[in-house]
Amino acid sequence: MDRPWLALGPYEESNGAGVDTDLLDTAIPEDPDPATARLVELVPRGRHAFPELLMVGRSIGADVVIRSPWVSVTHAVIYFDKKREAWLIRETERGSTNGTTVSGMQLEEGQALLLSDGCRISFGGIVALFFESRATLSAWLGHDPRGRAT
Repeated sequence: MDRPWLALGPYEESNGAGVDTDLLDTAIPEDPDPATARLVELVPRGRHAFPELLMVGRSIGADVVIRSPWVSVTHAVIYFDKKREAWLIRETERGSTNGTTVSGMQLEEGQALLLSDGCRISFGGIVALFFESRATLSAWLGHDPRGRAT
């Protein structure tokens, strides 16, 4: 099975120290641009106890690290459900301040949402596009992503 990818939109990296959190509520999330998106192949990095889950968060132990005060330390997990043969996402932080949305739908506590090819995910305001394979990412980019993954 081909590994899925995230194309992350622009954000200013920060560990949260000295950030005016009032500004977080007024920022307008930007969609990723094919020319500048940060491309991440979703591959377990073996940094945590559950290798079948792809952790997204601010922690350096996450599989996808997003260093932004908008993103929780362990914000969400992306995983493949063999029974449904589909990729799903769920939040990991109970009572997360900034939350997660998938194609505009707010992810509720304990809920898992289906990820479809090209869907828009917002991790606390940081926007990403989900691609089920390198082929679909290549179509969006207009070229093969090899050499640009982080």
